[in-house]
Amino acid sequence: EYDFNQYKNVGLNNAHDFFIPQSYPVPKEFEIKTVLDFGAGYGRQANLWWPYLNGKGNFIAVDAIPMSYGLQHHYYKAIKPDFIDFIDNPDTFKIDTKGSNLYHLPTWRLDLVPDNSVDLILCVQVLPELGKQLILYIFEQFQRILKPGGAFYIRDLNYMYKAFGTVDIDSALINAGFTLEYKAFIEHNKHLH
Repeated sequence: EYDFNQYKNVGLNNAHDFFIPQSYPVPKEFEIKTVLDFGAGYGRQANLWWPYLNGKGNFIAVDAIPMSYGLQHHYYKAIKPDFIDFIDNPDTFKIDTKGSNLYHLPTWRLDLVPDNSVDLILCVQVLPELGKQLILYIFEQFQRILKPGGAFYIRDLNYMYKAFGTVDIDSALINAGFTLEYKAFIEHNKHLH
């Protein structure tokens, strides 16, 4: 028997990760059409965003952890059997910015994401786990791939958990050229829920 109450926060976090990025008012030209999920974990963001995109654009999942990447591969295959994975055809992998596909690639191949092609970047509970050099690299890549007027959504345990503890994410974002428009000063699993 399962105690489904223990999964309550997963559902709430899914709701936050889906509705908060959409609640920011934007002109029609900045509508979310292409989403990049960095550090895709179990692949759950695809459940939320792929149906929302509904033929309008691409969902791109990125991860570096081999076990997670393998799990995501199977998960995405269940969502969209003809999804495009870098590991299946690394020599011919290419993101079609005019199409509507679910793409999957390793972190070290962010260079394959075209410039100014992503409307929303999601980083959910991943940044505190990264070292300074990697954070600086991915912020540089995010600056390159994010469309002007695009959004970069971060939800993590910034104040409660810092695996490396040496990176001030807010300063790194500003130094990379991003504008911090909103930051909630809340306690995890207390105020937002």
